[in-house]
Amino acid sequence: MFYTQVTVLAIRVRSYKIVYMNKPSGPFLLEARNVSKRYPLGDLEVSALNGITLNVSQGEFMALAGPSGSGKTTLLNLLGCIDQPSSGEIFFDSEPVATKDEKALSILRAKKVGFIFQTFNLIPVLNAVENVEYPLLLLDCSAKERRQRAEQALREVGMEKFFRNRPNQLSGGQRQRLAIARAMVKTPRVILADEPTANLDRKTGGEILELMEHLNINAGVTFILSSHDLAVLDRVKRVFRLQDGEAV
Repeated sequence: MFYTQVTVLAIRVRSYKIVYMNKPSGPFLLEARNVSKRYPLGDLEVSALNGITLNVSQGEFMALAGPSGSGKTTLLNLLGCIDQPSSGEIFFDSEPVATKDEKALSILRAKKVGFIFQTFNLIPVLNAVENVEYPLLLLDCSAKERRQRAEQALREVGMEKFFRNRPNQLSGGQRQRLAIARAMVKTPRVILADEPTANLDRKTGGEILELMEHLNINAGVTFILSSHDLAVLDRVKRVFRLQDGEAV
């Protein structure tokens, strides 16, 4: 009886990919140390995150999982230095983010972090190449280099036939590939993807996950996805679960 219970528990642990004893060892690319985030609501405060600690090594392919309102997007924004915690600390390459001013944070985001948003956030008046070029305007790149890098990024995600197409001329899967190319073009250390398959059918979502996995393995880019899609959670190598702003 005892053997059976242990076997069932082991199967459940493997199926959920949660093995806290096997956390990645340092040095870490990203660290959240006892991080909380609170938002004012009239005379009250709403807690979005409460005491989260998470370490992410370079080259990981992992997901933040949990139902809507669990704090996934809030944690993703903190890790991407878009927002600051109410308490606790975020570290990027072992350096505390809180010590950086807004200019330094902008440079960090521009050079080291790529973002993929649930709603794509593409610029409708720009074509595919111009959308991918856009992040490079913040870097010291010539117009020729920007165009070469943008076209190469689009080729890498299978969009070489759509250089001149605007977002409204592309399917949902093609727009997501375009968003991935835009995130990849500056060769970031980490890509943060918020619900990357939420607006896609299952087949297209699977293709997008395969593409991300390929970039992770072959380019060494760290991916942190937020999702409650079981297809995503089955594909990643590690799952960090949240519920009501706390680690489960």
